[in-house]
Amino acid sequence: MKTFLCITSLVMMMFDSSLVLAQFNFTKEKGKKLEPYKRIDNPARDEVSGMVKSKQLPNVFWVHGDSGTEPRIYMIDADGELAGGKKYKGHKLDGIRNNDWEDIAVDDEGNIIVADIGNNCKCREDLSLIFLEEPNSSDKEIQKTMVYPIVYPSKEGFLNRVFKSTPNAEAVFYLDTVFILTKEEGGRDTRLLKLQNPKEDETNTLIEVEEFDFDSEVTGADVSPDKQHLAVLTYQSVWVFPVDGTPSFFDGDVQWLRFRANQVESIAFHNNKTLIIAEENGELYRIDL
Repeated sequence: MKTFLCITSLVMMMFDSSLVLAQFNFTKEKGKKLEPYKRIDNPARDEVSGMVKSKQLPNVFWVHGDSGTEPRIYMIDADGELAGGKKYKGHKLDGIRNNDWEDIAVDDEGNIIVADIGNNCKCREDLSLIFLEEPNSSDKEIQKTMVYPIVYPSKEGFLNRVFKSTPNAEAVFYLDTVFILTKEEGGRDTRLLKLQNPKEDETNTLIEVEEFDFDSEVTGADVSPDKQHLAVLTYQSVWVFPVDGTPSFFDGDVQWLRFRANQVESIAFHNNKTLIIAEENGELYRIDL
């Protein structure tokens, strides 16, 4: 059974204290307008679609661009400034294309995971997860990567067999393994899937875990450093779920914050109590839990 608790302690740093987590009435609740506190420096703000905090470098976040941008990841700090200096142009992934990079995560060993899973046409057959050892500040080009091709499991039913399509997705997070949240119209029937025992030399079929109804399309996700909370970003809200060891990721007391913003694409925990959200144009917002 899913239970939802509206908690007044989730407060935007830039909002007044009257802001509370709204009831789950998606049609009537407009939410508060987000106000940016900084903007990511060029060239790292080119169509930002993924962000995650480093586990090895203090106060460093890794970001990347969407399809059409170069296959590079960039180091920035919490204020969006380039961590590699003013002349820093990012770290290029040698031999890798940015078909449609949509999110980024870090595993327990410090490896960066770039999710090439964007699929607006729902027709791609070359989806993949790209693993690489986290570079240090002196690296310029990343030559060693591990690419794991992925496919989604087939859904049952006659219509699904006849009208075959590949899901679109923009959210990935790591919790003992890699998880992907699909991007469904209106957020309804969003699928949570995981990668298990991946192999580079074959196509890996994702394993479906469960479905959940969000209020809008899911565009990003991240797990807190202490692994106690999962944050999911949609175009108009942030959901924070407890990671409590139950079979469902979406059970328990849920914190839900409705807002108004433009093209929010990325979310990352700064620490266990603070979230940073990035718009596609590089505007940054901060939320305190």
